[in-house]
Amino acid sequence: MKSYIHVSLDTEVPGGAGYIRYSREKAVRQEPMDEKLAVCVDLDPAGNVVGIELTSLDEYAFSLTDKAAAKYGLKVPKLEQAALALA
Repeated sequence: MKSYIHVSLDTEVPGGAGYIRYSREKAVRQEPMDEKLAVCVDLDPAGNVVGIELTSLDEYAFSLTDKAAAKYGLKVPKLEQAALALA
């Protein structure tokens, strides 16, 4: 099985935003990684990860993204460099 990862970053919104897509499936529910909803994991009907949504591009969100990756056994690209390059 090929791994699929597509990263979208938006630095035009205040604080930035991003999405890491792992599947082309449709998400039906979200699991927040914190109470601020800085990072949420989107899941398909079978509970598989569709993507990770970041509502900011800061160290706090990056640490939560790493936490989500560890929880679900995912690979996460280094977003810090990409966010800085787009800023």
